[in-house]
Amino acid sequence: MIDRKIGEGGMGVVYTAKDNNTSEEVVLKLIHPTLVSGEEAMKRLVAEGVTARQIRHPNIVAVYDVGQVDGQPFLTMEYVKGGTLRTWLVNAISSGQETGLNTAIGIVRAVLAGVGEAHRMGFVHRDLKPENILLGGDPAQGDFSLKILDFGIAKAVGPTRTNSGGSTGGIGTPLYMAPEQRTAPDTVGPSADLYSVTAILYELLMEAAPQGRWELPSEHRADVPKALDKVIERGLAMRARTRYQSVAEYLAALDEALGAPSSPQKAAGPAADGANKHADAAAEMVRGVLNSVRQLAPEAQKLIGDKPAVDEKSAADAAAKKKKRGMILAAVAVVVLGLGAIGNMIDTSEQPAPQPQPVKPEPQPQPPVQRQSFPVTPTPPTINAAGVWYDDAGVPFQATQNGPQIGAVGIVQGTPVRLEGTLASDGMRFQVVNATTGQPIFRGDGYVLDPSHLSYSLYALNGNLVNRGCFHLNHTPNPPCVNGRL
Repeated sequence: MIDRKIGEGGMGVVYTAKDNNTSEEVVLKLIHPTLVSGEEAMKRLVAEGVTARQIRHPNIVAVYDVGQVDGQPFLTMEYVKGGTLRTWLVNAISSGQETGLNTAIGIVRAVLAGVGEAHRMGFVHRDLKPENILLGGDPAQGDFSLKILDFGIAKAVGPTRTNSGGSTGGIGTPLYMAPEQRTAPDTVGPSADLYSVTAILYELLMEAAPQGRWELPSEHRADVPKALDKVIERGLAMRARTRYQSVAEYLAALDEALGAPSSPQKAAGPAADGANKHADAAAEMVRGVLNSVRQLAPEAQKLIGDKPAVDEKSAADAAAKKKKRGMILAAVAVVVLGLGAIGNMIDTSEQPAPQPQPVKPEPQPQPPVQRQSFPVTPTPPTINAAGVWYDDAGVPFQATQNGPQIGAVGIVQGTPVRLEGTLASDGMRFQVVNATTGQPIFRGDGYVLDPSHLSYSLYALNGNLVNRGCFHLNHTPNPPCVNGRL
């Protein structure tokens, strides 16, 4: 039973409808018959649609049925009540709201989650664009629930018509379409979808899709690290084999580009030389840790998997390997502890493994630090918290404020997090949740140091103190706080 028309595009007309058998609200898409002309084309559409029904993922719109009635091809699909990413982006631009880096990355990660599952099943979308991404919430508030539309259908219907009535010359939309889709549309692979994802990321950051000689986002936005330019540059490579070949490879590049905080512009003059050297040394340390982890991981795995000796010679070899294994595992422990200090807001159990470091004597176990708050100075909530916060490590968070209610979204050690809190006359109370799952990670409290600093204490859910520090409002931490104090 048709309810109402909700859209029309190059592929067809879309309605909401009610399934009379299940009483479920669904989407009915009537595909333009000219895109599926002939018996063979109809068979291809049905075959692709039937196969697409197998994809079930939280970030992909489910296909229920596909067929034709009196020559009219149709699809029925899951109904998603949110608007498209295109509508959200247009509204943000028209209201003067810049898409924060963490918001853009959160959207792209959610898209990649769906794309990765489809690629695993052998599907290439071929027409990823903001119009084909349906939002279930507001990404600016850290809600990255979204669903990709029309997976597996673009190939079945052939070239998509343009607004002028012509054809794109390939399957896809020109601004987001990989170059090889124009010349050999039947041969495209996963890298074509990753080209489209990169074009979407670029548009989120720059408010326009890349065209011709596109500009580097880091040259226009202080919150975009130069390393992300390299990810975008490779993702938009003209040559398919030069691009990232899998979602896993793409995500690894994103993690590496965002793993170390973007370096703020260096201060000039003799007084700033010491601070700049420390910043460079810290960045180099992070790169060294990551490189050593990659080198050690295979060796450690090999040693851990050694079989026990069965004779004198092999026993001697085993003893030597055991000693080497002990040295490597000791180095692993040092690296993990070091990474924990760098990423103190995320559980170190999720950190990658090790690099060799001079082994220091292990500290004696200390009893857990019980929850205790900073001394709170009564401060009315007159602070303007909206904008970009930086923690003491320089990690940016996009923050909003509505009266006493504050919120901030960021990515820490590759995990999207959302801070939700309230400013009151006796200080600040907040919680940190996983922005993807909504699960609480930490609780915190603190107080307003001055109009541009929020001091905080961060606690595990069991009440033990995890960390103390400051949020630096709309400026980089130079210098950072020490134990929550300037």
